[in-house]
Amino acid sequence: MGRAEPTSALIRRLAAVLRDAQREPAAREVEALLADGYAGVFALEAERSRIERQIAEAFADSTNSRAAAGELRALSARMLQVEYDIARLRSLLEELRDFARTVAPVA
Repeated sequence: MGRAEPTSALIRRLAAVLRDAQREPAAREVEALLADGYAGVFALEAERSRIERQIAEAFADSTNSRAAAGELRALSARMLQVEYDIARLRSLLEELRDFARTVAPVA
């Protein structure tokens, strides 16, 4: 997808910080996670736009209905995964934003 960190790894990193009661992350770490998370959401939204265009093109160019159906199924499955990843990241980012209010500010 062209991002430095795969979405699944970013989601795991965000969740780990939010769930680890044993460790208080530094404000800089939280800020970096927020930035990485929002960058991940933007990248996923760009990917969603690309998939939407590909779906429209597949409908328009559907000369071979069997091949077009297979392509549309694959694109639809990818779109569902991207939508899920966007929702999951946004949810974690909302939690992290709330958590960030409790972390000591960067000096």
